[in-house]
Amino acid sequence: MQQHVMREPGTWFCPFYMVRMLAELTRHAQAFAAKFAEAETVEFRCEWHGLAKREVFDPRPLVHWSPGKVAQATHRVTTGEWTVAELAAWPRIVSMLGGPVMRLFDPSFDFAPEWVARHKFR
Repeated sequence: MQQHVMREPGTWFCPFYMVRMLAELTRHAQAFAAKFAEAETVEFRCEWHGLAKREVFDPRPLVHWSPGKVAQATHRVTTGEWTVAELAAWPRIVSMLGGPVMRLFDPSFDFAPEWVARHKFR
């Protein structure tokens, strides 16, 4: 069994943390938009800095990623606009906002809405 060793801050990136934060952002936007009858769409602009040389890692003891998934770019911006009704489909939104970030670590990573929905609460 592979031993789980904690990493130094600033050397790793946890996809599950990103999923959780984006899902919460989407839910907050949905709740906020509900307060305004005139709201039709919500636009997101998410920005990540300091990614270069970070490796995909999860600090939870039983979660392991294959080694070597290291970002080469330091920065990524993702944007998107959805109708208020579409905000209920949070896995699709999270997939679209977080997918470009995950592909910095692994260009072939399938960050599909189904993957997002399965991993949000682990």
